[in-house]
Amino acid sequence: LKRNGSLNQEDFEALTSGYSVLRSVDHQLRLTLGKVAALPSTTHPAFEEIATRLGFTAGGELSETLGERMRAIRAAYERITGT
Repeated sequence: LKRNGSLNQEDFEALTSGYSVLRSVDHQLRLTLGKVAALPSTTHPAFEEIATRLGFTAGGELSETLGERMRAIRAAYERITGT
C-alpha cells in the first residue's frame, strides 16, 4: 500500500510498528498461558511475565507501549478512512 501511494510514511510506520508489537504480545501470551486468550490485566503475574519475555523492564512499560501503539494505529486508521 505504501509503495502504491495509498499510505504515507507516518501511517505506514504506525501500522507496521503497531502490528509488530501486538503480534509479539500475542505470541508471548500464547506461550505463557498455553492457549489463545485475552491479554490479562496489568496486575496479573502473566502480564509481568510477558513484559519480561519481550524485554520490557516492567509491566507498566509494556502497558504504556501498547497504549501508544494502539493510539497511533487508531489515528492512522482515522486519517486513512476520513473518520
